[in-house]
Amino acid sequence: MGIETSIGATIIAGTSIAGTTAGTLAALAINIAISAALSAAASAIATKVAGDGPSKATRTGNIKQPLTPHEWVYGSVRKGGAVFYVNGSGGSNWVLHMCIAFAAHEIESFDEIYINGELCGLDLIKPSDYASVLSAEGPFARWPNLDDSYQVYVPAKGFKRRALVAFQFREGTEDQVPVPFQVFECSNWTAAHQAKSRAYLYARLLYEETGKAWPSFIPAFTARVKGKRLYDPRNGLTVWSDNTALIAADILENLMFVPRSRIDATALIEAANVCDETVPLKGGGSEKRYRGSGYLVIEGEPEDWVEPVCKAMAGAVIEHHGVYYIHAGTWRAPTLSISDADVMGVIRVRTATSDKDRANVCRGMFAGVDSYDQPTDFPQVSDPEGIAEDGFEQSMEVNLEWVPSHTQAQRIAKILLLTQRAGRTVEIGTTLLKGLDVKPWDTVSLSLRSFGITGTFRVVDHHVEIEGGALQPTLTLQESSPAIYAWDAETEQQGLKVDASMIPGTDIEPDNLAFTTAIAISAGTFNPATITAVWDDPGNTSFAAIEVEAILHFQYRIGAGTWTDAVTETKGEAAPGAETLALAITDESFGAAAYSFQGHQVERVRIRTRINPFSWSDWVVVDGDLQAPTAISKAVTNYTTRIYHQPALVKMAWGAPTNGTPASYEVEVTLTYDWKQGANPYITTTYTERKTLKARSLNLQLWDKSKPNGSTQFQNHVLNQARVRAISTDGTVSSWTVL
Repeated sequence: MGIETSIGATIIAGTSIAGTTAGTLAALAINIAISAALSAAASAIATKVAGDGPSKATRTGNIKQPLTPHEWVYGSVRKGGAVFYVNGSGGSNWVLHMCIAFAAHEIESFDEIYINGELCGLDLIKPSDYASVLSAEGPFARWPNLDDSYQVYVPAKGFKRRALVAFQFREGTEDQVPVPFQVFECSNWTAAHQAKSRAYLYARLLYEETGKAWPSFIPAFTARVKGKRLYDPRNGLTVWSDNTALIAADILENLMFVPRSRIDATALIEAANVCDETVPLKGGGSEKRYRGSGYLVIEGEPEDWVEPVCKAMAGAVIEHHGVYYIHAGTWRAPTLSISDADVMGVIRVRTATSDKDRANVCRGMFAGVDSYDQPTDFPQVSDPEGIAEDGFEQSMEVNLEWVPSHTQAQRIAKILLLTQRAGRTVEIGTTLLKGLDVKPWDTVSLSLRSFGITGTFRVVDHHVEIEGGALQPTLTLQESSPAIYAWDAETEQQGLKVDASMIPGTDIEPDNLAFTTAIAISAGTFNPATITAVWDDPGNTSFAAIEVEAILHFQYRIGAGTWTDAVTETKGEAAPGAETLALAITDESFGAAAYSFQGHQVERVRIRTRINPFSWSDWVVVDGDLQAPTAISKAVTNYTTRIYHQPALVKMAWGAPTNGTPASYEVEVTLTYDWKQGANPYITTTYTERKTLKARSLNLQLWDKSKPNGSTQFQNHVLNQARVRAISTDGTVSSWTVL
C-alpha cells in the first residue's frame, strides 16, 4: 500500500463571505457540490493513503456498446474510440463499414493511424489515381467510374493489407458532411447523417481476399489525435495547445459551466507562462515545464475531470470568494508577512508529518511516446535525506497518465514527494485585514517569535469563523521553500527503462505470409519437397525468433513398388529481422533409395513470433497451397431488353492449377448496370453472382431473381469483376484468379 499526495489533485473550495452565485443552474449545482466535497483543510497538499496504487487503464481498445459516455480529448494522445456504426455491403457482405468516434467535440486533427497497434503511413488517393496507384485492387476496384469527391486514405505503399482498408476522417465540425463512400455503399447512411460535433474515423474494410483477410476479423483501430482547441488569454486566440493551465480553464468553462468572467485571468496567465517555461534535459535539449495530454470520460464527479490536469502541472484550481484561480507548480515569493501582532485567536502547530503518512520514494506512471503510449512506470524519485532520516524506504504512488514524458513526471514526482515531507503546519487566526488579503496557494512570510516559528509558508486553507460576534479569518499554512521546485537534470534526471519486451497493443504477428513449394518427382533420399515461407517481419517490437511450421501430404514409392500415402510435418525458426525460411521436408527414418513422389499437397503453413521462452504471438496461418487456376478468357454479352431480369451473359474459361487437383471451382461475377420497366426512370444497381462447379468453363447467365419479372430494359453495363478460385476436398480455397 502506498501513499498518494493530493497536491494539485483537487479544487480547493474557499469559503466565500458573500456566497457563490452561478450563471446557470448546472453551474450552481456543480459549485455547491465542489464546495461541499472539498472544504476540508489543506485538501491541496495533505497526504492520503492510496488503495492499490494507480490503475493501468488501456488506451488501445474500441468500445462497442449502445450507451457510451462522451469523451473530451486534450493535447496529443493516442487512443481508441466508440464504434457507433457497423454495416456490411456488397455481395455476401464482403465490405465492412465502421465509424469510430474519438471525441465528442471538434478536434485539431487526426495525426496517426494504428491498425492492431502498428503505425501505418497514409496516402490520399482518388478515383482518377486508380489505374496508377492501386492497379486492380483497393477501394476503387469495383467502382472505376466514381468522381474525385470519393477520395480516401489508404495505408502507405508497402504496408500489409494496403488494398483491404481505406479511411476518411471527420474532425467534428458543426457543418461536416458524411463520407461520400459510406453514403454511396450504405443505404442506411444518408447525406443527413453528419454526426455533428463528433470527431470520428470512417474505415472501409474488405474481407474477400483469401489469405489476406484480417486475422482478428475486425482489427483494432487507434489514432493519435490532437484534441480540443483552447482559448489563450495571453493573445486572445483559440488554437490547439497542450498547456495544462489552459486545459484546466477549458474544463472549468466548457464542462463545469464556470463563466469565463469568474476565472481569474491574472492567475491563469501566470500559470500558463509557468507551463510554457523551458526546462533543460540531461544530455541536451529542453522541454516545456508542464504539458498535458489525455482524455476525459464525461461521467462521475466534475472535480475528477480537472484532477489529472492539476497533477500534470503540480498545481491546483482554487475557488475563493466565487472566483476560480488556476495555479501551476512553481515557487512564488511571499506576498504578505504575518507577525505576532497579526495573531488573533487560535494557534495550532504540527511540527512534522507523521511517520505513517511520510514517504521518501515516489513511484508512478506516465503515458506518452516514450512509453509507446501505454501507462508505464517512470523512474522512481527518492529523497536520500528522507531515507536516511526514516531508516527505511516508504513509497508513495501517483498516477500521472496525463504527463507525456518521463522527465516531466520525475520533476512532478519530486515536487509531490518533498511537499508531503514538508515540516511544520500552522493553523492560525489572524486579524481581518491580514486574513482577507490572502487566499489558498499564496505564499506568506511567517515570523512568530513568541513561538519560535519563522519561515515561508503556503496557504493551504482559508476560512472565516464568527468569534464573539466578529469575523475571524483562520489560515492553515504549510512550510514551503524554493528547493521543492528546484531541478538539476544532470544529477536528478534518470533514464527510462521500458522492461517489457512486448508493448501492449502492438502488432507482434508476422504478416503477409506466403510460400512456394519446390517438389521432387524422384530422389535418392526421402526429400519430397522444400517449402519456402516468406513474411513481413514485425519490426516494431523485440522478440526471440520467428517459428515456422508446414504440413505436406504426398505419395511415395520405392522403385516400382506401390504408392503409399504420407503426411510429414516440419518445423524451423528464423532470427529477428529475417523474412524468409526454407523448410526441407525430410524423414530421417528412411534410408537411401530410389524414391518417387507424386500428389504433393501442402495442408498448412503457419508462423508465429516467439517473444521469450514463455510467450508467443498468435499463429498466422495459410491453409493449403492449393494453387489458383490459370486464366484463359472471358467474354460478355450485354442485353438491352429481356423478359426476365437477366442483364448479361458472361462466358469464362480457365485452366487447372499447375500443381494439385481441386475438387471444384468457384466463380464470381459482379456487374453494375441501369435498368427500368415501362416508363419508369432507370435505376442503377450492382449484382454479384457466384457458382460452384467441377468444369473449367462456364456460360454464366446473370439473373437477379430479387427483381421483378417482365419486359426489362438495360443500359450502361460495367463488368466490375470476373474471377475464379479452386476449392479442395476439405474446403480449402486458393487465391482468386481474375479473368
